[in-house]
Amino acid sequence: MVMLFPLVLVAYSIAVSAEKIPEQLKLERCNFKDPNIQECLKHAISDAVPKLRNGVPSIGLPKLDPVEIKEMALQQGQEKGALSMNLKFKNMKITGITEGYTLRNFKFDKKARILSVQPFNDGPINITGKYQAKGRLLAVPIDGDGDFKFQLYNITTNVALRFKEVVRKGAKYWDLEKLDYEIHEIEKTILKLNNLIRGNKALDESLNQSLNENWRELELSLRPAFSKAIKLYFADGVKRFFKKVPIEEIFDGVK
Repeated sequence: MVMLFPLVLVAYSIAVSAEKIPEQLKLERCNFKDPNIQECLKHAISDAVPKLRNGVPSIGLPKLDPVEIKEMALQQGQEKGALSMNLKFKNMKITGITEGYTLRNFKFDKKARILSVQPFNDGPINITGKYQAKGRLLAVPIDGDGDFKFQLYNITTNVALRFKEVVRKGAKYWDLEKLDYEIHEIEKTILKLNNLIRGNKALDESLNQSLNENWRELELSLRPAFSKAIKLYFADGVKRFFKKVPIEEIFDGVK
């Protein structure tokens, strides 16, 4: 199956120290004029992720672990291949994204106001919830629903944030102009969908085995939908925050 993310929260991690939050959540601030600002930001974000896993409701920061997604749908209509199913997921919980991660290819272009990074998580990242499936798997008709669990290992995601500088009431702000988030690669996925075939446990187990043998096909199909859902989970809050907080309250040395 597909992927995940871990950290569209990079923007939060940079900025949250500007707010009046509990002492244990105060984060490292970086100086905008520091020639090593890129390393400072990377260290600050790496340090921030586990501290912010429960979110900061007072500033609109959602929980980072678990991430909760109400629903997501996929139409897998390929006539060729092992899978041809319509899938709906509800009440999804994604756990493990604040553990076992590293930030790769971290780049901050302060002139262009672009931050890009490849978060890597060795897993497992667990996705649980409810599903509905209708279609065909290995030519077997599927019309099932129930609990599901996906376990993901060695996940690489791409995150990029681009800001534009604006002035409001004499203060400079960095409004979020664009946020890109995509799941780039998953090395391994273990799948379990209960009740694919109602009332036939033996066939249900056999189909789950086949689904795991063909997990890459399903993962590639689900990847764009998961990327979009995770991006939407964080994007609005990031935009609101940067519209609210002047840039001199985020970085030292910007005046």
